[in-house]
Amino acid sequence: MASCSSMFLRFNLYKNTFQQMYKLTNEQKTIEEFQESD
Repeated sequence: MASCSSMFLRFNLYKNTFQQMYKLTNEQKTIEEFQESD
């Protein structure tokens, strides 16, 4: 089914985007904690 495969591709796209956003927020948190502890 074409609609099913397009949904799957869209899901992968969202998943990658969320992972990148999560990684960015985590890196920002680590930087803030590092600055606070200094």
